[in-house]
Amino acid sequence: MWVFTERPIALVGAIAGLVSIPGVMFPVFVQLEKEDLKRAFSKVFKYSSILAFPVVFGLLRIGKKLIGFVYGAEYLPAELVLYILSFLILRSALGFWGVIFNAKEKPEYPVYISFFAMTLNIILNYVLILRIGMVGAAIATVISNAFSWLTLAHLSRKLFDVFPEFNHIFKPLIASLVMYFMISHLGLNSLLDGAIVVVSGALIYFTALMVLRGLTKNDIRYIRTVFGF
Repeated sequence: MWVFTERPIALVGAIAGLVSIPGVMFPVFVQLEKEDLKRAFSKVFKYSSILAFPVVFGLLRIGKKLIGFVYGAEYLPAELVLYILSFLILRSALGFWGVIFNAKEKPEYPVYISFFAMTLNIILNYVLILRIGMVGAAIATVISNAFSWLTLAHLSRKLFDVFPEFNHIFKPLIASLVMYFMISHLGLNSLLDGAIVVVSGALIYFTALMVLRGLTKNDIRYIRTVFGF
């Protein structure tokens, strides 16, 4: 059973690493904002959201084919586990609270919350695995990570007045839902179909996002400044 959980975790972890670039570049954003931590956080969170949300919804669409392609047909029973764990991509891409608390010289808060989240994860694993197996392990992992993220977000808002703007979540979410609805009507019978779905999804997503003004020309110029091109 555990191998059907470990492989989706590894796959989600690899994808999450690719969409966590803005978080890794946080010090660069701080420099550009002349050490204004609040504005730098807002920029990083916005661009991380823009990357993370469509990846999650895209994975919900092509996850079954992706598992079959990467690991083989024998791992297809892990499809539901992959769908549940895909939401960890949001936690990875948008969970750079440690940088905020370290910058404010309060690094103990993430440590305490991580301890409570780990305890919650153990308890949920014990309860849910006995009832629903590997799916329960996936649910326990997502819930404990959500607890950690939400708690640190609340503390960041309360202590430092640093918190994500609503539109930085809402607009990428809406654009991702539009993308998911559109690509759900596309066939997915081969690897080539998968590539077409990915490219089509990206075009639909960024078009919808620009219509919603979730991504503007100023954002594009800012991103080019950050990455030096």
